Amino acid sequence: MAEARAAARGAAGERARLEAELAAAEARSGSLLRSIRRRDAEIDRLLGGAPERTLADLAAMPGFGVARLEPRTSDGARGHLLWHPARAAALLYAFGLPAAGRSYRVELELDDGRVQAGPAFAAGSDGEAILPIRLPVVGARLRGVTVVQDPGARPVLGARLGVQPAG
Repeated sequence: MAEARAAARGAAGERARLEAELAAAEARSGSLLRSIRRRDAEIDRLLGGAPERTLADLAAMPGFGVARLEPRTSDGARGHLLWHPARAAALLYAFGLPAAGRSYRVELELDDGRVQAGPAFAAGSDGEAILPIRLPVVGARLRGVTVVQDPGARPVLGARLGVQPAG
């Protein structure tokens, strides 16, 4: 009987310890979830606002990078990708895109070799496009970006990115 009481006290103590650990883990989880929500709200603000605001926000960060988008065809298109290694947001500027009735899409090459589809867009009548992009990863994991013309996924612009931009 004494052994049973001792075992019950031990089990009660173990239960109390586990409940305390669970409460601490739930508190940490809640804190992390709030941090993620704040970060996502900031990303949504960056991507949902005017491209000029996005540019200003990205440019104000130490480590901000600019990748030159080189033409992949003879159409004369050019552009820039503005990004930051610690952010999951970027801003694409494209110039000289053939505009009439053409649709484009961004493809993102990640550091694990995957190519992930980014947003689709249309150029303005002047052949220009300004496109905020929500990245699937932080910018440091990007290895390349390609603008393709649909249908057919014909590459129009592209850039290779290093591990981290200078700056």
